[in-house]
Amino acid sequence: MLRILMVEDSPTDAELSLRELKRAGMTCEFMRVETEQDFRDQIQDYHPQLILSDYSLPQFDGMSALHIARELAPEIPFIFVSGTIGEETAIHSLKNGAADYIIKNNLSRLPSAVTSALERAEEKLMHKRMERELENSNRLFRVFMQNLPAIAFIKDQQGQYIFANASTVDALQLPHEEIIGKHDTMLFPPQLAQEMRTAEQQTLAQGEAIQHVRQFPQADDVKLWLLTTFPVQDMDGNFNHIGGIGIDITEQRKAEEALLLRNHAIEASATPILIVDVAQPAMPLIYVNRAFELVTGYSSQEAVGRNCRFLQGHDREQPELEKIRTAIRERCPGYAILRNYRKDGSLFWNELYVAPVPDPHGGEPRYFVGVQKDITEIRQYQEALERQANYDTLTGLANRNLLKERMQQAISEARRHNWTFSVAFIDIDNFKRVNDSMGHSAGDELIRLLGQRLQSCLRDGDTVARLGGDEFVLLLTSQSLDESIHTVVQRIRNTIINPFIITGRQLTVTCSIGLANFPHDGRNADTLLSNADSAMYQAKASGSNNFRFYAKEMNAELGHRLSLENDLWHALENQQLVLHYQPQVCMRNSQIIGMEALIRWQHPKLGMIPPLQFIPLSEDDGLIVPIGIWVMETAAHQNRQLQLAGYPPIRVAVNLSVRQLEQKDLVHCIEKTLQHSGLDPQCLELEITESMLMHNIEESIITLNRISDLGVQLSLDDFGTGYSSLSYLKRLPINRLKIDKSFINDITTTYNDAIIARSIIALAHSLEIQVIAEGVESADQYAFLLENGCDEVQGYLLSRPRPFEDMEALLRDGGRLLPAS
Repeated sequence: MLRILMVEDSPTDAELSLRELKRAGMTCEFMRVETEQDFRDQIQDYHPQLILSDYSLPQFDGMSALHIARELAPEIPFIFVSGTIGEETAIHSLKNGAADYIIKNNLSRLPSAVTSALERAEEKLMHKRMERELENSNRLFRVFMQNLPAIAFIKDQQGQYIFANASTVDALQLPHEEIIGKHDTMLFPPQLAQEMRTAEQQTLAQGEAIQHVRQFPQADDVKLWLLTTFPVQDMDGNFNHIGGIGIDITEQRKAEEALLLRNHAIEASATPILIVDVAQPAMPLIYVNRAFELVTGYSSQEAVGRNCRFLQGHDREQPELEKIRTAIRERCPGYAILRNYRKDGSLFWNELYVAPVPDPHGGEPRYFVGVQKDITEIRQYQEALERQANYDTLTGLANRNLLKERMQQAISEARRHNWTFSVAFIDIDNFKRVNDSMGHSAGDELIRLLGQRLQSCLRDGDTVARLGGDEFVLLLTSQSLDESIHTVVQRIRNTIINPFIITGRQLTVTCSIGLANFPHDGRNADTLLSNADSAMYQAKASGSNNFRFYAKEMNAELGHRLSLENDLWHALENQQLVLHYQPQVCMRNSQIIGMEALIRWQHPKLGMIPPLQFIPLSEDDGLIVPIGIWVMETAAHQNRQLQLAGYPPIRVAVNLSVRQLEQKDLVHCIEKTLQHSGLDPQCLELEITESMLMHNIEESIITLNRISDLGVQLSLDDFGTGYSSLSYLKRLPINRLKIDKSFINDITTTYNDAIIARSIIALAHSLEIQVIAEGVESADQYAFLLENGCDEVQGYLLSRPRPFEDMEALLRDGGRLLPAS
């Protein structure tokens, strides 16, 4: 809820401003004040998020209010809403901290000004938060570095220390002030100083971190440090500083040397042996024997220091790994069978035994010994036996056994979650002819290719199985709500019907599909398969390339939809689609200057079906694109037919769908339509909606500009019901704005709709765009539009959509339409 403090002496003006904000979708409340004292009090008590102020008030003035607001609450946006403020005064107010100024007779700009002011205020607050976070980050960095157990330092490009943490001071056994500003030559022996300087220069030259081990002499000992030096970029991206972190590895090296002594005892073993230091966070390998190198392909140098997980590559999600993790966590022996990968990427199965090495001092074991055994050949033999039992030899698809197993899993999941799933039984039409005419090897090749195509049609969670011969079963468990089973089946049919190349010959086949749904058509695998098989035979009995649902009890609505979807796939090829036209009339002279093409489906059994019943289906199935092309081509040809008959040229308007607008070859299709029909581009108009553009506004603008370059007219349909972004509107090559029917309905009775209609007309004319109103059904609506300068109109008042022949008759009679009395 946006809290607004209004400095305004007129309650009516305050209500108008508030109504304008609410109309724009803002949720807000307000407090109105007229005096300076009330203003000061409410800034403190009401805690407003926005201040709207008149400029001139009887007891107070807006500029004083601005100064007070900047003093008491500089972060609150302040906007003048006045009818008297002049341009110079307005500029003066902006310089003094006002976010914007609005003239009261132009309140339509108020919502955008408020939104912009609030966004700028939020940006300022965010900037302050970022400054505080940066300051806190710097403090945390200093605390972190000072408490880091490793030595950490930063040097400039010449090698002078400019930062050293407490661990560095302890390690060098020098006061902090004797380190800062010094070079290594002043702190270490010459050879060590030169080695460190060489490594640092290499770091700067390569622009990347370098690790090196150095011996640091101390008063009573020599410490071994693992140093990582790295380049530090400045704000310009230049490497002008060197950072370093050092870890004392003296004791670790001693332990490694002790382990190396034991290495000779097991180096000759033919069994891979490895030792891991589990006390270190990364649990690195500290030893591998020669047999490990021979089996894995990794040398000792490549393996030591790395965690054993590198042997799993990217195959980390192995349940057996948890057994090893548990053994290490509980410091006890463990056993697992893992998939490992050699250096060349080849898989080998590793039977791994691990056991802790007892600590001589009775503490927690630090080291684990692992013994590997390569059981790849044994495993491959087991997998071959399993594959023979569960997979079809010819296609590699699941066989009946595996299908039954997965169906049982699907049934269990469906019962647990109250889900449904489908089983599709597929049989190739006239497959026997292929074997008889081309031989069994050609038949086998066709079956193999069919299996691949079926697999490509489904999602990862689905199963394709071959039961034998030319019979396949699909277990469809992963279909989402936005993809009907009918869509999947249609995709399968369209994929299968594409020609195959078998032994150099082109072969086209079709299939019959029967479907059964769980739990409606069976509650176990055998019943579902049997019913899907029966449905397949029903499909085959009705002719090739058909499908049927077994579910007799399927509700009438779903059955009607599926039937309608299936019929729609044949509507185009069977020439069942027709166009009707609604005239578009010039309000100045009542002459027909255009017509909108509206599609109808003349169903052979159901009669004339309106677009609202089948266009959504065509969008779901992807048919909207070929249907849209047919509408455009038919409308263009019929319009050209009118011109060739001698009637004056008029334009024909065709609606574009979202999918058409996203088609890469849309502009090419329009060019072909114009070329084939011979229609003048100016006589073709394409209608788009605001919501269509917002799917990808920049790409849409590019496409529309290319269409406009052809000379084709463009109309923005349903204007005012979508985003109505003026920033995009001025970039669109629009010839015409269409006022939506929802505004026309109550244009003579609802004040807001009247205001919107007038605003759209004024806006369009200011941009030199024509305006057409749709859905005009009364003489009062017509009179209102005529009075307010609307250019064109269409609706039942003048004419309902008509068949092409009736449209031609209208033009033959003079092409004038007057409002019905």
